[in-house]
Amino acid sequence: MEVLGDCHEPHESDIRSGHGAADEARDPGWTKAIVMLLDDISDLLTTGSISTTIYKSFMPEQPDDAFLLTETGGRGPIHAMSTGPGNAALEVAGLQVIRRSSSYETARSGMQSVMNLLDGLSERTINSTRYSYVEATQVPFALMRDEAERSLVAVNFLAYKDLSTG
Repeated sequence: MEVLGDCHEPHESDIRSGHGAADEARDPGWTKAIVMLLDDISDLLTTGSISTTIYKSFMPEQPDDAFLLTETGGRGPIHAMSTGPGNAALEVAGLQVIRRSSSYETARSGMQSVMNLLDGLSERTINSTRYSYVEATQVPFALMRDEAERSLVAVNFLAYKDLSTG
């Protein structure tokens, strides 16, 4: 199993998602927070029996069978009664996991394995970040077929976690 991540070159989707060189110049900490979440989830999946290559933020054309982890919008921070502005108790990070395969059945069963590992995960520290809870926002769904006619199946998650620093 291979986990790849820092091979991210600028891509059109970076511009659409707001994650590009201009954003990094304005706020160099944004990449650290994203990488932290993606690294944590990648580590959890690989120790939880996912043996297919996992990419973070960008998935190249090959291999045919791969997973992609990307950050999505999530929700606003959660404030406890005693916290004030800028002192949220937790942040709710959004995560999308995509499974690509030449076989729909392989892609779908791979996403079910991810769903089984992540949905309902509670109170766990991964790489020094405390995760209170992770929940799927829907069941695995067929996203599309790519240019090479490979199936892409996805699931979106919300991760309730300690605030990112960076």
